[in-house]
Amino acid sequence: MRSDGRFPLPLGIATAIVMAALAAAPPGAVGQELPVQLTWVDRTGAAIQPIGPPGAYRGPDLSRDGRVAVHQHDRNGGDVWLFDAQGRMTRLTIDATGTQENASPIFSPDGTRIVFASLRNAKWGLYVKRADGSGGETLLIESGSRKMPMAWSPDGQFIVYWVNGGSQWVVSVNNPREPRRLHDAPNSHAQISPDGKWVAFNSMGQIYVKPFPTGEGNVRVS
Repeated sequence: MRSDGRFPLPLGIATAIVMAALAAAPPGAVGQELPVQLTWVDRTGAAIQPIGPPGAYRGPDLSRDGRVAVHQHDRNGGDVWLFDAQGRMTRLTIDATGTQENASPIFSPDGTRIVFASLRNAKWGLYVKRADGSGGETLLIESGSRKMPMAWSPDGQFIVYWVNGGSQWVVSVNNPREPRRLHDAPNSHAQISPDGKWVAFNSMGQIYVKPFPTGEGNVRVS
């Protein structure tokens, strides 16, 4: 989830979304996920207002205009849902089987598209779909290894994604056939700088930065 102070309400001080698990599980809920409440909070951590109803949410992402994309877990899978700035909820992906996993949504920099991970027919893929729900889905890359998007470059040209086993890769949105490895050692949690010139990531418990998208070398900063 990204949170950078851009918030549509007149308060102008909200900087993050928190996911608070509701305290009491209903009878018979053993083995099920507790519902959580998405909530806008200010810089002190004080709650401002809830975002939509409670649900089994995971991995929220925030657009520039205050929309929230989130995975809602359902049975053995789940779908991507969107909340607008007023908290109204709409479904972006639809899986009638209850076994397809559509998860880890990330907005494009201009907020018009969303990339998400999806498990379909025993393969994990990265798909892109318009945020307004129109049109179809575009498959960027697919394999048997679990994967999820981590960051979308500010110019909209590249997506960094994580692959099970500890590697991250950079893929071109317009030419996704030849992704390249971000770093030789195991790494995760990549984030691209606002100017698109640097990428930061965790590797072996340390934070590194390196030029993006194709620069050589890296600098340890922690």
